[in-house]
Amino acid sequence: MTVYVDDASIRALVPNGRVVHDSRWSHLFADTQQELHEFAEKLGLRRSYFQPGRPRGDGSPSPHWHYDLTAGKRQQAIRLGARPVTARESIEIIRAREARAERARVADEASHAAGLAYRAGEFAKASRWLTVARAADPSRAPLWAERAARVHAAAREQAGKVAGPGDERPLDEIVAARLETAGIGPYDHGLQVTRAWNAQRFAAEEQQPGHGDGAHEAGPEPLPDPGDGAQPEVGS
Repeated sequence: MTVYVDDASIRALVPNGRVVHDSRWSHLFADTQQELHEFAEKLGLRRSYFQPGRPRGDGSPSPHWHYDLTAGKRQQAIRLGARPVTARESIEIIRAREARAERARVADEASHAAGLAYRAGEFAKASRWLTVARAADPSRAPLWAERAARVHAAAREQAGKVAGPGDERPLDEIVAARLETAGIGPYDHGLQVTRAWNAQRFAAEEQQPGHGDGAHEAGPEPLPDPGDGAQPEVGS
């Protein structure tokens, strides 16, 4: 996490009680608001100086939250560890920060959906939601991997209960039960694609010449039994 101060250097008269500050102002911002407030406190800035920015058109908070700094406070902020950046760089930093926040939001929502599916026993759905979370926020890959391992372990345990080695039901019933346990219904897109591919393959095999009429290619001659007196030909 980092605190930044730009070089906007905007000339302005800013009243503060009976005092009017005539200075060139820059912006202090950070990767998180908490870090920004903590740093501002070190600078001696009041929380009331915080500028939340104008809300977006949809009513969501502005991404341009900051503190305004005089030229003197800007130098003090740099001495305390704030990273000086240009005004153009500040725009890129804020955009990247908001993109990270959006990815984290998507990942959190996907993780929540995965948790609901997991508690409902819909382990295939939970696994798919965790895949979404991992793609949205790769920085938390270890967390997604740990949760995926729990989901897969629970799925294997439940599948073992559905059909054990001594299950005497027909194979199609066992397969249907396992799919249902995994949260894969009869109209699952992946299942339908697999069935269509298998049907096409079987149909193609049926159309091959000689299929099903007992015809077959001749195989190699069997090796002679060592005990029947047969001898290999000379030079073989």
